[in-house]
Amino acid sequence: MRACAWLSTVLLAAPALLTPASSHAQAAPRLTITAPGLWLRAGPNLSAARTQPVFRGESLDVLAHTRDGDWLRIAAAEKAGWLPAAFGALSGDLRTVNAVAPSKPPVVARARRVRPALPAWISVPDVARARHAQFLKRGRLSAFAVAGDCNSEPDAFMRRLAYGAFDISRYPKYAPLVQRYEQSFVRHSLAASGSFNAQALFVSDWADATRCGGVGPLDCELRESAASVLFISIGTGDTFDWRDFEPRFRRVISATLEWGAVPVLYTKSDSLESEQSDAPYDAINAVIRNVAREASLPLIDFAIAARDLPNNGLRDEGNADFHLSEAGSDMRILAALRVLDVLQDPALSRPQSTR
Repeated sequence: MRACAWLSTVLLAAPALLTPASSHAQAAPRLTITAPGLWLRAGPNLSAARTQPVFRGESLDVLAHTRDGDWLRIAAAEKAGWLPAAFGALSGDLRTVNAVAPSKPPVVARARRVRPALPAWISVPDVARARHAQFLKRGRLSAFAVAGDCNSEPDAFMRRLAYGAFDISRYPKYAPLVQRYEQSFVRHSLAASGSFNAQALFVSDWADATRCGGVGPLDCELRESAASVLFISIGTGDTFDWRDFEPRFRRVISATLEWGAVPVLYTKSDSLESEQSDAPYDAINAVIRNVAREASLPLIDFAIAARDLPNNGLRDEGNADFHLSEAGSDMRILAALRVLDVLQDPALSRPQSTR
């Protein structure tokens, strides 16, 4: 026993005697960018100033990382900067570079305050705020998820803020909010795809087979994200099934509420169901507005807001425009921030007039 104890002591005291020298030569970490293009940041948070852009396929040295591993400091051509680790493929050993404390959101006083005035095309009923508070108490996370079609895909919507394409520095009052929901902006939704209509959100064949276990994209995303808010923008893919849109859409709302998330509804600025099918003008948006009103849900009436944008916030694609322009995407992101700002603060007083 003494011999074994002595040998153990020797081995613990001199591990290098048994370790091949080559195992100490860990490869320096590098990150290959997988995002289509994004801005590095001056610090490890989405509200930090943009430094310089990097693009898909670039392989860059990693200089440091936050202790939680969510952010990496990258050596770029002109100036080093930070980016979310989720936006690249890592090789090498992070243990060879310094770890720093992650950036924390500033402490924001939660004293009773007046609700920020919203434009007339955004409504957030008090019932929705009360629901949100209840869902948080039941264990849902202070996070948002997204469900919808091509205009809700991460690269066209919320990840634009994470990439730096939507410059949040123009809206400093939302910096604490962005930091609070940082992981939601980085997240890749399982319920947003260019192929989706209202029915597809429940079809398991459209879900990620490795993560969803036989449930549809909507249930999968709400389960995986545990979010307390779900932004829903659907309808463009229902152009030729517009008569069935209302019952399918109501099912989306019911499922979201049953999971414990507040649905935030967007109208759309295209009118494909009347241009390419035989629907009355604005038929799908009329359903969305009616459901929002009947169920006391937050509504972002983007169809009205986009009238002030070139081509109604859509790219000019020559015929049957429906993809959002950069201006349209930015308006939708800013509207989402406004709604989150109201929903996430239970201490708000009665609303001011929006007129």
